[in-house]
Amino acid sequence: MHGWIKTLGVESPSKEALISLLEVAKIVPGVIQLADENPALLEVARKYKIQVKIPVTEVIEALDEIAGHYGSSPLELVMRYFSQRKIVPLIIAKTCLKIRRLIF
Repeated sequence: MHGWIKTLGVESPSKEALISLLEVAKIVPGVIQLADENPALLEVARKYKIQVKIPVTEVIEALDEIAGHYGSSPLELVMRYFSQRKIVPLIIAKTCLKIRRLIF
């Protein structure tokens, strides 16, 4: 195939739409961006080796107590959770501004 495109991505597909696309696509999407963690889509993505990205757009206040216990931030907990599931968290800039301490 000739051209400029190296990889394709899809945003928030349904499981059925993604499977339909994969059945006819000559190039498998390299990445799927989801609004939240959808087990059905994660299963399809892993089967076809498609990277999953989920935006992290707000501080999750319920994690403050757990993060404090471990000496980290709620965002760090979210990042570790996604990392363990092989999901790339997309950290939104305004989220970082809300968090005073961010350790990588």
